[in-house]
Amino acid sequence: MKKTKCDGESPCKRCRDDGLVCTAGHRKKAEFKQLPRGYAEVLENTQYALIATVHKLYAMVLAGEQWTLDPPVVNARGQPVIHDIAAKLGCIRAEPGSASSGGVMEFPADAAEFAALQRRLESEERGGGGGGAGEMG
Repeated sequence: MKKTKCDGESPCKRCRDDGLVCTAGHRKKAEFKQLPRGYAEVLENTQYALIATVHKLYAMVLAGEQWTLDPPVVNARGQPVIHDIAAKLGCIRAEPGSASSGGVMEFPADAAEFAALQRRLESEERGGGGGGAGEMG
């Protein structure tokens, strides 16, 4: 994959050619803010779960298998909830020592949930953060 830079137009040539929504003109100045402990780990775990889900679905397609599991839960827009698909396929790893989620890793479904997660982790960090959050750092 070749990296290309924005040409400064709105939408930029790259986004226009790729059919994407261009946000180049909406960039914030580079802020280096401290993310709460645990945030990067949640993102990594989410990525691993999504990769495992794609691999499992791809293997099903190659094998010509049908979806035989219960239909996934859908969100307000009628789209399947990715977390539910990953859970049904067994692609969500349990977090050792995670009592709050019953041993199942829950990952944010959208940007709003990521923002809520970040706020929660920041408040736990400021408050001394009891529980298992400090054990993983």
